[in-house]
Amino acid sequence: MMVRTATAPERFRDRVIKRGAQLVISPFHIHRHTRLWDNPDGFDPTRWDKGRARGPYLPFSAGPRICTGAGFAMVEGVVLIAMLIRAYRFELITGHPPPRPVAHLTLRAAEGIWLRVTQR
Repeated sequence: MMVRTATAPERFRDRVIKRGAQLVISPFHIHRHTRLWDNPDGFDPTRWDKGRARGPYLPFSAGPRICTGAGFAMVEGVVLIAMLIRAYRFELITGHPPPRPVAHLTLRAAEGIWLRVTQR
């Protein structure tokens, strides 16, 4: 969640937001909004080819208050995944429900992700 303060009065849907009001922004919900994304819960890497990644995709916030570690985190994630895939093989264990995202303090799978991990 991100909290921002309105710097000017604004109308949002049928509500008037007063200057100084605090707004809570939920990337979890924005990233799954059906008016912004086709099949928001589906795995579709090609959605980033459509030029829509900038606006409604806010994993590290946006604008002047963007996370200062965003660039590092994106590189770190790719390097970590590459190292894990190089060393281990990951297979889904059948018979368990598919991962269902749930947002607490961080995003996680509600029932966990059941994997068989074997060394390469």
